[in-house]
Amino acid sequence: MRIQTILTLTFLTSRLFGQQLDSLGLGNDKILNRQEYIFFNSDFADKKDNFDFKGKQIAYVGGTTGNSFWTKKDYFDTFVRPRIGTNKKRNYSLTILTPTEKKESGGYDAFILTPVKVFTTQNRKRLVKELRKK
Repeated sequence: MRIQTILTLTFLTSRLFGQQLDSLGLGNDKILNRQEYIFFNSDFADKKDNFDFKGKQIAYVGGTTGNSFWTKKDYFDTFVRPRIGTNKKRNYSLTILTPTEKKESGGYDAFILTPVKVFTTQNRKRLVKELRKK
């Protein structure tokens, strides 16, 4: 019975993502839509602790030291869609902001780093300040 339940849940969630790909990265609203927060909650299940993406503002950051910003649409088109349905590893990481950083950033809850090679505490502080200007 337990295996049946697991298989059913796996089938239902995989079909959910398969049918909703066109809803990922729609527009450039800072707040994630339903399919996006469901996707991220699943994709970062091993890295997010108790963080829930629902209703969150996310920034997408790239560049060697986190010095450039991606739009949500470009981020999903470049990093997420090509990976779905494959065995490719996630090549982006999650950084959850502290309450102080959230306030300093203008309300962002987290940022996702796309292939950033060097990311120091100083880079993080600079990025938080730059988010406020966006």
